[in-house]
Amino acid sequence: MTDADPADVEGAPADAEPPAARTPDAALAASDPDATADATTRTFAWLFGAAGLCVLICCGGGLSWANGVEKTDDPQRVREVAAALFVAEVPERFEPAQALGVPPPPVVGWFSEGRTDLVDYATAGGGRLILSRRTHDDADPAAAVAAAAADFGGAAGGEAEVRTVVTQDGREYPVAFGSTAAVTDDGDLRPGDPAAAAEPGAPAGPVRRAFGMFREGTSSYVVQLTLPESEYDEAEVTAFLQSLSPADDGESQDLR
Repeated sequence: MTDADPADVEGAPADAEPPAARTPDAALAASDPDATADATTRTFAWLFGAAGLCVLICCGGGLSWANGVEKTDDPQRVREVAAALFVAEVPERFEPAQALGVPPPPVVGWFSEGRTDLVDYATAGGGRLILSRRTHDDADPAAAVAAAAADFGGAAGGEAEVRTVVTQDGREYPVAFGSTAAVTDDGDLRPGDPAAAAEPGAPAGPVRRAFGMFREGTSSYVVQLTLPESEYDEAEVTAFLQSLSPADDGESQDLR
């Protein structure tokens, strides 16, 4: 990969045009899980990394910039932060767990003003719902969702497809749906899966996943859903995804 202008690359025409935007299906078909990550994939990883930060902070991760992370686990404040980011009809069985305001890492912060605000919900059976927004972001939703679908399909026993969801306000956005075994190729429980919290010896049944993304202005909005097969309700999940849209007052909030 190179950041050079097309005209500076040997053999490239001076008037080379950027590639046309891809549909979710086209991006999925062209995706290669082993390929070197491009800028969009790095953004996708950054968003997932923000979700993983929940674990790092709770475990006392030694990040030099952790003091700049805003965090609350007060249910009412989590709901307020969620309402400031998204319009969403969250099913009642998803209880607020925590909200994070994550500034860019130190080096990234020299070049980008973007930050991620994130709300995390959980169910009694180990399901997770994460809603996040990254500002000053230029990620391509089709490519990011295709990368998620490739990840679902590459997992042990994984199956995945990309669908277009139409929201109540007429917005269309891609969502990757997957059903994966809650184990790695070596037979170990994958960290973060609902089955990982099960009692020792409990069967690791299928895990249903969804990853969707859309843009509004210069911000990217992401939804990540992980549910044990026994908790997955297709109609409930579809209705929830159709309810999503950016909040009118989606400003970052001080959570401390």
